Amino acid sequence: MTEGHAAGIAPNFSKNQVNRAGRAIRDNVADDSDVACLENWRASHAHLINTFQANLRRRSIGKGYVVGQRLKRRPTIENKLLREPRMQLARMHDIAG
Repeated sequence: MTEGHAAGIAPNFSKNQVNRAGRAIRDNVADDSDVACLENWRASHAHLINTFQANLRRRSIGKGYVVGQRLKRRPTIENKLLREPRMQLARMHDIAG
């Protein structure tokens, strides 16, 4: 995996490749490269969400807010692809939250 994407993990695949992997996963014909593509796509969101939550934590000191973060787990992503057949993996907006 390539380092350097805003000090995190860079996406190693194009959005077209990510969408193809998502279709293969949805159609239950995914191979190891499709799973690797999905995992890299998930990981490429980690730094962004971590930076965002750190800023929220800093701004909420002493205000009683609880700030958390999560990356959507692979089985949850797979289930969403199955539930929403027109969903493109590269456009799934809630991978990090």
